[in-house]
Amino acid sequence: MGGSEKALKTTGRALSKNYIDYVFLVIAADKGITKSTSDYLKLALSMDLPIVTIFTKIDMIKDEEDKITLLNYFKCILKSEKKGKNPLVVKNKNDIVTFSQSINEGILPIFLISNKSGHGLDLFINFLNILPATSDTDESSIVSNQDVQFDILETSGVENKLILAGIVTKGTLIYDNQYLLGPDLDGNFKLASLKSIHCKRKSVKTAKKGQYCSILLEESVTKDSVRSGMVLINNNLKPKASKTFEAEIWSINNEIQKIKYTSQPIVHISPIRQSVKFIKREDCKDEDLILDPYQTYKVKFEFLYTPEYLNEGSHLIIYQNNIKIYGYITKK
Repeated sequence: MGGSEKALKTTGRALSKNYIDYVFLVIAADKGITKSTSDYLKLALSMDLPIVTIFTKIDMIKDEEDKITLLNYFKCILKSEKKGKNPLVVKNKNDIVTFSQSINEGILPIFLISNKSGHGLDLFINFLNILPATSDTDESSIVSNQDVQFDILETSGVENKLILAGIVTKGTLIYDNQYLLGPDLDGNFKLASLKSIHCKRKSVKTAKKGQYCSILLEESVTKDSVRSGMVLINNNLKPKASKTFEAEIWSINNEIQKIKYTSQPIVHISPIRQSVKFIKREDCKDEDLILDPYQTYKVKFEFLYTPEYLNEGSHLIIYQNNIKIYGYITKK
């Protein structure tokens, strides 16, 4: 994803999804650490994601003292966030093995790379080869096949057939089974049969948690009835769509944020992207919601247009104009 100011919304939306194993933060050594770099680093730290930092164009910095200054400044930003991350520069093959095994325990590997001279590339490639997928190593994330969820990210039509692309976030999706599709514009779910599954352009019978795939539903499901943000879930559940929800949020700005209760920012929650409004407490007399960067706040939101299917604990990001908020859903 892009790291410039122009790509803030797009990259913020990508980070809001619950599908990320690792964040690779690529920094051009000749330009140094920009404001965008600092913002994305703070956002990834807030989400408690494993981070790997790559300083490219390291050959353009000839003075060793300049390299030390750059690394020290990066370490100062990490220290200011108080997340317990230990940044260490990868120097040899022994470091690769150690850091790849400890990346989820607070180690933040730093690679110094030059694509021109090839410096550090062999270490980085070897590191990628042995880096484990977090979805494979996190035993607590294993969910029974009875609890299935498929998040719909894109819709497209091919030869008068509706193709849905997305990712399996819970359980195992099984060909020819019936699932609940929703919520629609009124917040309802309806039964739909799964006619085919394709992963990596191959027809398969099942798709497990963490796999990105495309699916084909029965012909009664039309393009007008499906949108990005809807889900497929097991048909023995009794799901409810939420028009309002509560969240615990905090500012990822270094300054105090004043947000008017009349503002309607766009919130990103996994595949969901919709405008929301802040619901003001009855006992609150303030005209603005004031967020201190070092405190958390419990806030109630309301979707402006359609109800959505939410999971408690899902990441929430508002990254628009001067509003930079991160949080998670506490009650749906």
